[in-house]
Amino acid sequence: MRDNYSRILISIIIRNKNEAGFFELAQSIKIQQFVNTEMIVVSNESDDNSVEIARRYNCRILNLPKDSFTCRKVLNWGIAAASGEICTFEQIKNYRYYRLGMFFLC
Repeated sequence: MRDNYSRILISIIIRNKNEAGFFELAQSIKIQQFVNTEMIVVSNESDDNSVEIARRYNCRILNLPKDSFTCRKVLNWGIAAASGEICTFEQIKNYRYYRLGMFFLC
């Protein structure tokens, strides 16, 4: 069973606007042993060091102009750039809620 999962590439699309703290999410993704992943960070002209942190984790960086940074466009840009058989869309704030034991269903 483990071999089946390790062969599938999962594209993880992360929305970023000054989310330097996202390294916790990137770190938790990188330590997964059962999953082959690529991380795509769609950034919105961030002026903190979040893009540099993303590069340290070998994330692919897409820079979306400030006036075009909507949830739909982020998702579409990320999916268009993805190479994986499966795509997932993650947000930093969701990871923070998860770590605190808070779960929200929309």
